Amino acid sequence: MATYFFNNVIVSKDGKHATIMDFEDTCHYYRVFDLGMILIGTCSHGESLSLSKAGHLLKGYQQKIKLLELEKNVLQVFTAYGASATAFWRHQNFNYVHIDATLKDHYLAMKNLADHVMDLPSRRFKTILV
Repeated sequence: MATYFFNNVIVSKDGKHATIMDFEDTCHYYRVFDLGMILIGTCSHGESLSLSKAGHLLKGYQQKIKLLELEKNVLQVFTAYGASATAFWRHQNFNYVHIDATLKDHYLAMKNLADHVMDLPSRRFKTILV
């Protein structure tokens, strides 16, 4: 499990290779959670998820690794879970661990993004899996 945002990705100068780096939350977990986190970190803007970007990302991913039907069925929930986990981390970090009054409500964007993902009709969300 890792949190994937643009600052966790190193791209080669020619743009042909990318390396994902994040050791803060590294552990053995469901790969569909990692995919949900990738969608949250790279395919969202503000408090909404770009289904177009998510579809392109998953199309490329599935050229190498095919998602199981079960993973396809739970991806929406795990994507919202990823946003919720990030909201929790931000709330904990900025309100209790590294207190920063300017970021104390920073978690709300991720909370709202999780709500947005779960509010999407299942059929609409699954269009990214074609």
